[in-house]
Amino acid sequence: EELKHTLAVYLLDCGGKLAETAERLFLHKNTVKYRLKCISDCLGYRVGTMPASIHLYEALAIERMLAADK
Repeated sequence: EELKHTLAVYLLDCGGKLAETAERLFLHKNTVKYRLKCISDCLGYRVGTMPASIHLYEALAIERMLAADK
């Protein structure tokens, strides 16, 4: 859940900007880098690179919209 939240903030709220993500989450940049690396290792590609991440971006956006409806 923590990794998914970090990824959502990174992709959806901060446009893939590491420093802005760290600031928004009140984390050190290296913590955000580590989390993104863990996610990338699990997925098999570097998150944030397009077009590889487009489906991930869309899924996070849809999940956020559905959560907002509840």
